[in-house]
Amino acid sequence: MTSNAARSLGEELRRVRVAEGLSLRAMARRLGLSAHSALVDFERGQRVPSPAVLAGYVRIDGVDAAVLRTMREAVVRERLRERSGEPVVVVGSQVGGRVGGLCAVLRAAARLLSRCAACVEAAARWFEKRGGRV
Repeated sequence: MTSNAARSLGEELRRVRVAEGLSLRAMARRLGLSAHSALVDFERGQRVPSPAVLAGYVRIDGVDAAVLRTMREAVVRERLRERSGEPVVVVGSQVGGRVGGLCAVLRAAARLLSRCAACVEAAARWFEKRGGRV
């Protein structure tokens, strides 16, 4: 199922391509992609374009990078929420990067640790030994 955020991002990417008068294949070539099938998936909201692909759209059309970045973050946030079933906090524009990945790992670890009281106590002792620093 395609989320609203994914659909909106896909529509914006399609709008940019069509406004430039480019076919899917021509746009793929301009973006340095080996196949146009990825663009089909992006425009349908089935895949999330990388920051590098979005930068290509900015370069080609001059569309506002912040708008595309915000739209992409909304898609990633929705997908993470769907997978985890929990609210997702996004730190800056690092969604899906190191910070987003670390947050996902920490959430998963917290879920696992919360199931074992002995593990929680051991983790708390370890944390205190380090002076409250990870």
